[in-house]
Amino acid sequence: MKNALILFALTVVLISCHDGGWMDYDHDTQQNQYPPYIPITDTLGTTLGSSILKGTTWVIYKYRLETDFNYQNISDTIRFIDRQQYYYGSSNQAHYYTLVGYETYYSLVLNFTRFGSQITCSNISKYSLESGDIQVARFKDNTVGSNGDFYYLFIKRIN
Repeated sequence: MKNALILFALTVVLISCHDGGWMDYDHDTQQNQYPPYIPITDTLGTTLGSSILKGTTWVIYKYRLETDFNYQNISDTIRFIDRQQYYYGSSNQAHYYTLVGYETYYSLVLNFTRFGSQITCSNISKYSLESGDIQVARFKDNTVGSNGDFYYLFIKRIN
């Protein structure tokens, strides 16, 4: 039993002495070993990177709360100023957004809209972003303390 305990202690010491990170970091060259970023390219050869919304202006022109039957016409402008921030409506207060691509679909998170302090849609097609016409996108209100309402938004790129 004493030999097993000594062997166990020696094994723990040897394992803990390993510097770790040997799979993702080359200590000799001091560089990451991950492959470089390769943008997603569709069959037509166009690339949709994380900055696809940068510099574009979109309008939310219609919406419906999931529990309602009637659509409401509105005109809320979204101006994407860079890869992380946008202006909502006539305000010059920048808000954060996140766009994440998954092959043919994107997930979009918008903060501080009329629909909640954080709304998320995880099924915007790549075609909708390319064509500039997002129809019936289902956004969930993730605001802390909210009921988690769902909104169907119609959004069109105007430039």
